[in-house]
Amino acid sequence: MVDGTRYLIKLYLKADPLTKLRIDLITVLMETALRPTCKPGDLVAVLDVRNAKLFALSAAVKPTQAVVAAELAYIAALWPNV
Repeated sequence: MVDGTRYLIKLYLKADPLTKLRIDLITVLMETALRPTCKPGDLVAVLDVRNAKLFALSAAVKPTQAVVAAELAYIAALWPNV
C-alpha cells in the first residue's frame, strides 16, 4: 500500500539502467497478465531498488502490446534457424 493505493510491484535489482522502454514493457506486461486477478483500483509498478524510485504504469497499453507482439513474432521467425 502506498498512500492508500494497493500496488503490485516488481523489484528491479539489476545494475543495468532502468530505461523508459524497459519500464513501459514491464508494466504493460504486468498489467496484461495480472489485471484479471487484481482489484479494480490496483496499480502495477516497477521499483528501481538501487535508486529507490517507483515507476507506475504510464504507457498506453495497446501500442505497447503491439511492440511486444512484434518482438515475439521476430523471435518465433528466428528460432527455427538458431
